[in-house]
Amino acid sequence: MKRMLLSRLDALNNKGLHLVAKLLTGGAVNFETARKKMKEVIKQSRFLRDQNCDQDQTEILMLLYHLINSPQNFRENCLALANSTFQSHHSAAIQVLNGLEDLPTEALLAMRRKLSGVPASIPCLLKKKYNRRRDSVIHYIRNTSEKMLSETGGGEELQEPLAKSLAIAGLSVMQTSGSLNSSVTDFSQFSPEIKVLQNEILKAIWLLGKKKLKLQEVQTLQLLLDPNANVPKGSLRTAMNKLLTEYLFECSEFNTIPKPLTEALAIINRSSCKSRSGCHPKEQIEEEVECILGFKF
Repeated sequence: MKRMLLSRLDALNNKGLHLVAKLLTGGAVNFETARKKMKEVIKQSRFLRDQNCDQDQTEILMLLYHLINSPQNFRENCLALANSTFQSHHSAAIQVLNGLEDLPTEALLAMRRKLSGVPASIPCLLKKKYNRRRDSVIHYIRNTSEKMLSETGGGEELQEPLAKSLAIAGLSVMQTSGSLNSSVTDFSQFSPEIKVLQNEILKAIWLLGKKKLKLQEVQTLQLLLDPNANVPKGSLRTAMNKLLTEYLFECSEFNTIPKPLTEALAIINRSSCKSRSGCHPKEQIEEEVECILGFKF
């Protein structure tokens, strides 16, 4: 529901924006409020900012669903356009499922975690060996995803676990293509801040793969990201690459972005930003990423 709301904000007319903002703030919005301000109020509402806020709020969810699916709350022809976006997501989802065999095992395991609702955790260098066979993982992803797709109409929003799982496939395609310009479907509709962070992680992965960093620099990365891991020097570069891949797949789920990750990206991508202490709230990701990249949105 949250992703559907965000995807339709621009298509809502002023009346629709006002009704949604009024619902999510308990009536603390005037109709005279500027359109831009109403959109900001909606984005900053507890409903969208708190991942657990939509639990046990059946009445609000039902009212919200009605508001963002009522033609009178949309600009002319915009509701049909919004529905066509979800239709394209369904078609793209089928293409992803048809190509599961081409995806790396790390991506498949991450997709399985998203479908199963496994909470994100901070990645580590030495992971427990996964005993499931690759073909059984593919079978689970395909069957579970196809079942979810069958439960939604072509113009309806994909279920959140499915959207998150399919988004992993898109990130994996970008990683293997070596290009940030890959035309992949934005199933999960990541925020601009998270997209920039993902791009920085991708560039770091590519630089590691091209052996642009000296071994001493890679060892410094280990001290930052997983100082207690005992990894042989000959395997350290590969292990670090896999670790960053895990961060790529999981960073959108973090409530805080760990300082060691931003420091590691600064080292790999030759950023000159100064290190900061502590972890940063998700709403401050933009500021942290600005530090990494050296520019502002």
